[in-house]
Amino acid sequence: LGEDMSSFLDIRSFVEMAQQEDLFVIVRPGPYICSEWEFGGMPSWLLRDNTMHVRTNYEGFRLAAENYLINVLGQLSGLQFLEGGPIIAVQIENEYGTFGYNDHPRDKLYLNFLKSVTEANGFNDTLLFTSDNVLIHYDWGAIDGVLQTANFKKYR
Repeated sequence: LGEDMSSFLDIRSFVEMAQQEDLFVIVRPGPYICSEWEFGGMPSWLLRDNTMHVRTNYEGFRLAAENYLINVLGQLSGLQFLEGGPIIAVQIENEYGTFGYNDHPRDKLYLNFLKSVTEANGFNDTLLFTSDNVLIHYDWGAIDGVLQTANFKKYR
């Protein structure tokens, strides 16, 4: 049963299929994907470490995130637009400015770590970006050398 869905879970094949359909691809590898997914799409086994600090520079999380990103990005690096593929951009984290308390400084070491892992895995000439609601969270989730896209949606 574990192999039945494997052809649908091959990210490289999925991106290649998008290219065959003349689509561009924006990769959002995470490790945190979005709040609509249970635990942000991260694996629950991370919580076996009772001192775990997710989405931070905490070594246990950083090592797990790096292993994950090396695996995912390694499968995709040859599919970048400038190499003839459909990938036009890669998101560094997801809405990181909303993670934390009020205006308490965000863990920029963590964001820079994700950027360096992304670049070390071949994404040097592809647009890297972050995305936050800048009306509420200003530039709290932004880092140097990465485009910050602005979500100006007003929440009521």
